[in-house]
Amino acid sequence: MKAILIPERGDPELIEQDGLADLERHVGGSIESVPLPGREDAVAYINETGKRSPAPDEAATVLLGESPFPGDRTGGPCVIAGVDASTGGNLPLPEDIPASLTTKGRAA
Repeated sequence: MKAILIPERGDPELIEQDGLADLERHVGGSIESVPLPGREDAVAYINETGKRSPAPDEAATVLLGESPFPGDRTGGPCVIAGVDASTGGNLPLPEDIPASLTTKGRAA
């Protein structure tokens, strides 16, 4: 299924992902899902240890919004994928997601 990879450096890109192994490969390790603010049809996957990365990923931090925890940030690459909120299963990427990336201060 299509997803969006937001690398640590560079522009977001449309990718194909097929399950856990692909998600882990794209984020460089075990994944953690992070809800996208205001969305129930998509989720961000980050490396579960990315929060300990020495350099925060500004693009992912901006996209995912403010954390309720002081000083919290997102480090490393991030994958945005469609999700079924009731089951947690993968769905096709919502069509409006690529366009919405440009409204968060990041060119797609």
